[in-house]
Amino acid sequence: MGDFNMEVIVGKTAGFCFGVKNAVTKAINEAEKVKQIYCLGELVHNKQVIDELTRERHKIYRQHRRSKK
Repeated sequence: MGDFNMEVIVGKTAGFCFGVKNAVTKAINEAEKVKQIYCLGELVHNKQVIDELTRERHKIYRQHRRSKK
């Protein structure tokens, strides 16, 4: 393969949408106030963010049971 230069341009709107950013920010802020945060399922579908939230005292429940009627 030959040498080549490539420029990567990241769009101005790259990143999380408002709702995801807001949810992550609220979760982090709450983790600073209380001892534990519990989340039913992952807050976002991003392994790096989930790993960071887990370090910030978040507990994630990946399974849930349906109640019997």
